[in-house]
Amino acid sequence: MQSSLGNGGSKHRTGSVGHWADHGHHALIRISAFRAIGGYDEMFSHNEDAEFDYRLNKAGYRIWMTDKTSMIYYPRSTPGALFRQYFSYGRGRAKNFMKHRSMPSLRQLLPLAVAPIAAGALLAIISWAAAIPVGLWAFACLGYGVWMALGQKNPYGPLAAVSAMLMHFAWSAGFWRELLDIRNRRVTP
Repeated sequence: MQSSLGNGGSKHRTGSVGHWADHGHHALIRISAFRAIGGYDEMFSHNEDAEFDYRLNKAGYRIWMTDKTSMIYYPRSTPGALFRQYFSYGRGRAKNFMKHRSMPSLRQLLPLAVAPIAAGALLAIISWAAAIPVGLWAFACLGYGVWMALGQKNPYGPLAAVSAMLMHFAWSAGFWRELLDIRNRRVTP
């Protein structure tokens, strides 16, 4: 979560100086702003904070990310739990985009491609070239892990790379699952 590989360079995850942000941790909110936009959308099980922030920004409010406090995030303890967490995050993000008819940012578009390229790699039984995109992604992630281990002297770099790969794939799969779910189609009379 603290590496650019895992968080896409998200400012609120990298320990940057205080700044205005589109999205942040909700430790302190003005009750008047909370009420003005109707609070959290309880239809969201995941990504409700980003959906809330989207409406907060649209209503003209701003979010300040302070560097005077910090928090420690403890990830899920098993690969299965991490996968389920990020699959749900991906579904929540897709639901957010569909609700507001907004577009993902570049840092969200890149991991969004992971599940389709992984599925496309199954075509390698027909042509080995189908495995190239997923191979490049895996090589980039694992290479970043080696760089973390050697360049940053972080012995957990390779594990962080594998975790990031799991997070990317799960987030992408969850996003596509929600986006392609026929039950999400609304029929307008």
